[in-house]
Amino acid sequence: FGKPRDRFAQYQKHQFKYNGDVYDFNCYSISKYFHLCMDCNPNMMETLFYPVDVTTHSTQIHQIVKDNRHLFLHKGAYHRLKGYAYAQMSKALSVAKDNDIIRIREFEEKHNIPHDTTFEQIKNHLFFDTYTQCFNVLDIDILKEYYDMFKHGLEKTKRFESQKIHNADTKFLYHLARLTNYCRQILETHTLDVRQDREYWKAIRRGEVSTAVLQQKFEEEERQLQKLYETSTLRKFPEEQSIKTVLLQCLEHHYGNIPVQIEDHYKLALMKISDIISKTKF
Repeated sequence: FGKPRDRFAQYQKHQFKYNGDVYDFNCYSISKYFHLCMDCNPNMMETLFYPVDVTTHSTQIHQIVKDNRHLFLHKGAYHRLKGYAYAQMSKALSVAKDNDIIRIREFEEKHNIPHDTTFEQIKNHLFFDTYTQCFNVLDIDILKEYYDMFKHGLEKTKRFESQKIHNADTKFLYHLARLTNYCRQILETHTLDVRQDREYWKAIRRGEVSTAVLQQKFEEEERQLQKLYETSTLRKFPEEQSIKTVLLQCLEHHYGNIPVQIEDHYKLALMKISDIISKTKF
């Protein structure tokens, strides 16, 4: 009754400082969180399947959700995760079209500077007289120009050095591999192990796996996932009614008994039909 009030859904704060550490902080309403999990949002699904040893705080409500986490998994994860994976590939490769990346790599090729040169190397060579083999034949003005280009890129993004070296963004490539792995696990095993290929993912993040290899592997993985989607025995849609019941359990655990009636659309439809029949003269 009355004017509808605004509902809290989500709060975000980046670079949140607490006890000397820096975090990206996200807070969701429980209903928003349930919706994201039911839609197979990869970050939310991770929270459902985190191992116990990396959980720093847990409540009884968390345990209720965790005990029912498999209700959220369904074949729709294939479409959602594949879409996210395509987006990550696009972002990873878009680096090669960035003007600052193009400019500094062309500068390196022109002056025979290796693409794997780091900012620390050029800074030490210029300001601390640290001998660096790849710079010993370059004019000092050329080195200063290179240094300025490098510094400008790092001011734009901390990942500039990695992007420059690999001509791609390894963070997005890492996410690409993670998402396709999650998709395969969900369709194949109907569960999720968030640590399954973590050493391989970390190698990708460090730039130890070439972009070309990852692209080829993604194309192969995509074909396999399509076949797996067609043969998987996982439910096609989420158990929405069961998930609503779990949500109410969580709310009642926190607030006490809540007299909430979940609408049964089929029951309502039958009641309407019955009402129409009772009012009809034959």
